[in-house]
Amino acid sequence: MNFEDKVQKNRLLFGVSLRDFLNSEADKRQIPPKLYKTMTYSLQAGSKRIRPILCMAGAELSGINEISEKVLPMAIALEFFYTSTLIHYDMPCMGNNKLRIGKPSSHVAHGENLALLSGSAIPLWGIKHAVEGLIVNQIPLENILNALIIYLESAGPAGAIGGQSLYVDSDETKDMEDIIVTTSMKTGDLVKASVKTGAVLAGISGEELKSIDSYGYYLGTCFQIIDDILHEAAAMEDITTGKEQKQKKEQGQESKQEKSNFVSLLGMDEARSLAENCAGKAIHSLNMSYPGEEGEFLRDFAKYLLNKVI
Repeated sequence: MNFEDKVQKNRLLFGVSLRDFLNSEADKRQIPPKLYKTMTYSLQAGSKRIRPILCMAGAELSGINEISEKVLPMAIALEFFYTSTLIHYDMPCMGNNKLRIGKPSSHVAHGENLALLSGSAIPLWGIKHAVEGLIVNQIPLENILNALIIYLESAGPAGAIGGQSLYVDSDETKDMEDIIVTTSMKTGDLVKASVKTGAVLAGISGEELKSIDSYGYYLGTCFQIIDDILHEAAAMEDITTGKEQKQKKEQGQESKQEKSNFVSLLGMDEARSLAENCAGKAIHSLNMSYPGEEGEFLRDFAKYLLNKVI
């Protein structure tokens, strides 16, 4: 199966699992209706499902048949947390974005109070589902505990939430060291955790897990650099067509100061070079333990990211 087909297969597999979970009658009865509607609004908004795909791919490095389906509850928990960060970041006190993937942001569609509560409730809902589902799928309890620790560390104050606090801090001028630290926490930690939790749930440990950890670190950095490049390229195109100011006004961002990022500090060419370097290091790290067919998908994933801008 080629890379594109594998991505589509796992994305569809995740989509079915997410749909079944969100349609749980037990949860519908227990959760207040307005909160349930607000939560599912954001969870069904659509995304590329990068983190669930990486979680499933990390598990598949073990070579265990059907392991990707068994770790789906953790894949859902990862996507739930990622969604919660978007809900909170879109709010007026942070990013003040009125649109998310072409639709009204959660606080615009449902009000700030429900958006705030929804963003807080979603990751807890995901963790509960992950524990219950992984036990049902007969994942060893030690593996579940270790994966949850990785998840919580990557999501918490020393991970994604801490990184967001650095990102929204406009009191300081950011240099390259600041950007790397912020990126590794805000974006990279959850990308890395996605691959690692899948691997840990499948029983991977020792040197193999260290290789996966290093792969995830460089992939997460590459991911953010490429996101910065694509954002800058889109902004440059908008300037030529006169769309940039209109879009900012629509999103309530006309008074927002642009954040420092890899492109603003390095320039487009050097940022591309750094992304290429990070992708190469990610692949090299993976090859230390998985040089053969079992690592092909994750190697191709790094190349897929890079091909967006090179």
